[in-house]
Amino acid sequence: MLRPMEQFAKTLQAARRVRQYECAHDDRLALRVSRKLICAKLRNSRRVLQRLAANRKESQEPEQTTVEADLLGMIRQAERAESTEELRGYEGLGAAWYFGRLGRFFPEKVPFCKRSRRPPKDPANALLSWTYTILLGEIEGTVRSHGLDSGMGFLHELEHGRPALSVDLLEPLRAPVCDLLALNLLNHKVLTEESFECDLEEDGWRLKKACHRD
Repeated sequence: MLRPMEQFAKTLQAARRVRQYECAHDDRLALRVSRKLICAKLRNSRRVLQRLAANRKESQEPEQTTVEADLLGMIRQAERAESTEELRGYEGLGAAWYFGRLGRFFPEKVPFCKRSRRPPKDPANALLSWTYTILLGEIEGTVRSHGLDSGMGFLHELEHGRPALSVDLLEPLRAPVCDLLALNLLNHKVLTEESFECDLEEDGWRLKKACHRD
């Protein structure tokens, strides 16, 4: 038999899920939440590039100032987006600009040319994917601990096996948490090119298991 506080907690979690399902069917609310997520992601991406450029005294380089201006313009457009499809377009274009500049800050022995996944086509992408996976797991655990359904999101559509809400919350954190962590591990040689191996079966790269334990 459940104790009164345990029963109250379960009732509260059930009420939260009911409210979450109601919100998920509110198109206007979903659009407002999605705008905030994408704008936060673009702002954080821009700030990460600013921080990296400042550390290397490259803030005034034409490529840097151009991508900063482009991302700022994209943020302003995203703030006025009228559909989630439009927002996804801004997100994709913003990500292309961001990653196009981010590659400048990877070490020569572990270069980054463009984003690839499932499978990652080089060690840099393998590390980025690994950091995203770790953080996503932490977010999903937090979402579930608060009694929410991680599969019901706002920006990402309902899809079997995908924790849409958790992925929604991951988006603004990719650049300032995961990407900076990956660069820190590589540029300080905590991980090197020898920390990765090619998976012949999947035709991609992955972090060696020994490095996971370290």
